[in-house]
Amino acid sequence: MPWVPEERFDEEVGTFARVSAQRTLPPVNGAAALEKEPVGQSKILVLFCGTGSVERQFTKQFPNSEVVAADIQPKWGPTHCEDIMRWDYRQFRPGHFDVVWASPPCTEYSQAKTVGIRDLRAADRRVRRTLEIIRYLRPEAYFIENPRGREPHGLHTRRCMSNLPAPHLVTYCKYGTAYRKPTHIWTNVPLRTPLRVCDSDTPCEFFRQHGRHEKVAQGERAMRAGGVFAKGMGARENLYGIPSALLKQLFHTLTLHEEVHAFLSELLVREDLSEMSVLVQSVVVESDPPEFEPEPIALAGVRAEVTIIPEGGWESDASGLSD
Repeated sequence: MPWVPEERFDEEVGTFARVSAQRTLPPVNGAAALEKEPVGQSKILVLFCGTGSVERQFTKQFPNSEVVAADIQPKWGPTHCEDIMRWDYRQFRPGHFDVVWASPPCTEYSQAKTVGIRDLRAADRRVRRTLEIIRYLRPEAYFIENPRGREPHGLHTRRCMSNLPAPHLVTYCKYGTAYRKPTHIWTNVPLRTPLRVCDSDTPCEFFRQHGRHEKVAQGERAMRAGGVFAKGMGARENLYGIPSALLKQLFHTLTLHEEVHAFLSELLVREDLSEMSVLVQSVVVESDPPEFEPEPIALAGVRAEVTIIPEGGWESDASGLSD
């Protein structure tokens, strides 16, 4: 579910408390507000799981979680080894997964593709299928990851993504890799801190010292300016793995959101609007309600009961796509 914009905090505190309590959770009675499982017991679905880096990091941070992975390649042992286009995702009920992560194949969108004709129609169909799955499952949070491509071929330029929130840009070298790899991440989760980007103002440590990156993301050697060769990443697991430090930052926001959920649930349990106003006000002005971090709660806002991907948010007719 999307979150109410930060401007909502400028509203009168009493009204804010009532709107927050009423719109954040379904009507509840007493302790029923706390029935939601904590994030440590969450269920995550990983689409196009590839090397399994997302599953490994998620289970590392949340050991009690249930992880389901789907990919057509059997090498890394996905839970469901089959084509996503034919996978029966309706075997799971809406709301079964708390988190959905998707890394659609980037080959046709990538700036590294310099040979052959780009089959953007087929690539877009896979992305539409991804959005269809997310929309049906209605997770609390979703993440869609894809390397940044150049216009007009990058995924961020495609019509199928036009109704999603603007993607966050990140470069993997800022999270410990030897290569830069600019990447876009779409999510309905507001990030507590921006993702880190290597650029002229804030280069990664290796680039600052050497004026270049140690390696390139492609699976082979590439010529640098001045005749300097940069080694490729070689093995697929090195090339396609997502940095654990980046995943840790993204998944940490889920923990903060659980704090928000628990905080607002407690407001409902107390059923005292005057006390709600006091607690909400204390969060907004960043004082210290017991057991809750005020700053991330104030920054995150409150959940609203709307669909995470709007009806008609993308074209379903592949024939209407533009290359």
